[in-house]
Amino acid sequence: MSDIFLFVVSLVISLTFTIYGIYLFQMRRQGRHFYWDDEGIVVDLKGNKVYWHEIESISLSNYQGRKATLIYLHYTHHESIRVRFQKMWGTTAYSIDWFFIERGKAYHKSLMKRWEEQQKKKHFS
Repeated sequence: MSDIFLFVVSLVISLTFTIYGIYLFQMRRQGRHFYWDDEGIVVDLKGNKVYWHEIESISLSNYQGRKATLIYLHYTHHESIRVRFQKMWGTTAYSIDWFFIERGKAYHKSLMKRWEEQQKKKHFS
């Protein structure tokens, strides 16, 4: 009896991860993935974008081995971002988990370079 239960649980878990992997692959092929451009950073698979001037800081989080890029928003923009994303509750930061990204470390390094460039532009303007 326990062998059948263990088999069913293993099957459910493996199917869940397989289906989720296919979903992420389809999102990437449709052009829905985490990226940035001259306007800002896409922070979720729905394509919601946070603009550069709305960001206060970007940092790396390594909590219990789960690495993520954290994008902290400036407090003056919380409400406008909440309305734009059509959320009931606002947030002070967005987390892009490296689990969702093919090369998380390279993504974070490139994003930090771009963030520093944006900061230099902001201070020289």
